[in-house]
Amino acid sequence: MKINDFILYSENCRNMVFDGEKFLISEVGTSLEDKNILGVNCDGFGRIRKFKRNKDSDWISNPLPFDPFSLKMGVQRVDELDVQVFQISKCNLNCWWCFLPDEYRGCNPNHTKWFSVDELLDLFIRDAYPRVKMIDLSGGNPELVPELTLQFMSKLEKYDLSEKIYLWSDDVLSTDFLFTKLSDSQIQYMADYKNYGKVACFKGIDDESFCFNTCSQKSILDSQLDMATQYIRTGFDLYFYIALTVPNMKNLKKKIASFFDKLQLISYYLPLRIVPIKIKKFPHNQHRFTSLRESLIDNQYEVLNSWNEEISKRFTSAEIECNISLLQLN
Repeated sequence: MKINDFILYSENCRNMVFDGEKFLISEVGTSLEDKNILGVNCDGFGRIRKFKRNKDSDWISNPLPFDPFSLKMGVQRVDELDVQVFQISKCNLNCWWCFLPDEYRGCNPNHTKWFSVDELLDLFIRDAYPRVKMIDLSGGNPELVPELTLQFMSKLEKYDLSEKIYLWSDDVLSTDFLFTKLSDSQIQYMADYKNYGKVACFKGIDDESFCFNTCSQKSILDSQLDMATQYIRTGFDLYFYIALTVPNMKNLKKKIASFFDKLQLISYYLPLRIVPIKIKKFPHNQHRFTSLRESLIDNQYEVLNSWNEEISKRFTSAEIECNISLLQLN
């Protein structure tokens, strides 16, 4: 898919999940087992996800969203956090390791419903608040509809909850819709919104790994970096994940060093704002695993080691151990 085709495809994806007023939200689970495991609430269109800082003993700990939440909300360090999740029903990328079942990420009319933000907030207040103090807008890709995050901000203020609820969005920096669909004042309002953090995911360390991980013929990794630059310069509190599933391990350390060079052209501390995520097999994604993809699950540990070696070369121990939210990007 060429870049121009991808832009058109992304616009089509946006139109599938936003009608100008309401947003298409995915049902989380239909079976009783799914509902119990996933903590389904909000009439089946939300779930309570338990984030854990140290989820996997054989992987690095994950400070997201714990450190941003604690800093902005003025609370002590937390290592587990119950979070209300709403999932937009479409993504413009096609990552083979996506944890969502296929039927819940393709605007399936049997598993989706149109909601206004007022309706979603009413369900959240009914089912989760005040026990749960964080809302995660996930997907799919909520970046397709920046109006969703914007409206959550304004409605939380309307409900007098902007100081009581931390808002988090989870996307992939694959569109410029925030900067092309919203006004300058709306963009600045979002950047200045106190209790908000945005995490995006780099889908590889180079063009080859990006294409492999997203099942794409064309990489937009450089576009992701450009978008990161724009968000940072606008003043967003921005964090990143990265997938370390690399199909070609040749010259691995050189590839990682080259990627770090690109990151530090944007901001010196940007590599420390990136958290490698562990790619896993789940019941709902195992049908997408080939023998090659299986091998990358094993290889990601070697890539992680090389990633951490490069971190150690470029930063002091004090910088590496610093709270991720205190590392300034602009």
